[in-house]
Amino acid sequence: EYKLEIREDLKYFQDAQIYRCNECDFAFVDPMPSSEDLNYFYEKVYRSNGRPPYLVSENYEDQKKHYLEDKNLSYLLYLTSLIDVRKIKNLYDFGGGDGDLGFALKKRFPHLNLSCTEGDTYCDQILTDRGYTNYKNLDDINKKIDLIVTTHSMEHLPDINSIFEKFSEILNPKGYIFFEVPNCSKEYWQGRPYDGPHLLFYTKKSIEKLAEKHGYDLIN
Repeated sequence: EYKLEIREDLKYFQDAQIYRCNECDFAFVDPMPSSEDLNYFYEKVYRSNGRPPYLVSENYEDQKKHYLEDKNLSYLLYLTSLIDVRKIKNLYDFGGGDGDLGFALKKRFPHLNLSCTEGDTYCDQILTDRGYTNYKNLDDINKKIDLIVTTHSMEHLPDINSIFEKFSEILNPKGYIFFEVPNCSKEYWQGRPYDGPHLLFYTKKSIEKLAEKHGYDLIN
């Protein structure tokens, strides 16, 4: 059963059920929402005022301070313990939101060039102010990327293979992908309050299968 947090979202996620592959541990929604519905949802609805997790309307100055939140500092410490960011030139954030992680890294490593793909109109101003080049269309990316970051974005996609294939096109042969997704192991499904708007559900096993399929080595 596909559980929505917000009843009104039913117009975008109609008749949805969740199916899981016993062999690779990967789970997905079917039927998937149309591309048109998803694009509109994430451009106009997802971060609109009054929706969790954006219940409190805040001013722009407060929004700019979010990069100092504990989760972003944890990302930064974890990432810099695994790779030498001094050797990274081009950073690309897929589904970057406000671009907090890249901005935090650039504070420590000013040489970084920041780019992203973020279709949400609520994020346009802060991404511009933080120096991001926002490629609304991934096909417009015309440079090789040394580090791709994507935190809590890949579970919102209708298809994971196409984005991994695109990552392979733009990533330097010795480049890195740093990502975080919810861990939807067996325990996850017990007593969960809702699923939406997530469309794909990962486990450690399914991530390992995806990495193998697309020719990636796992660092951690």
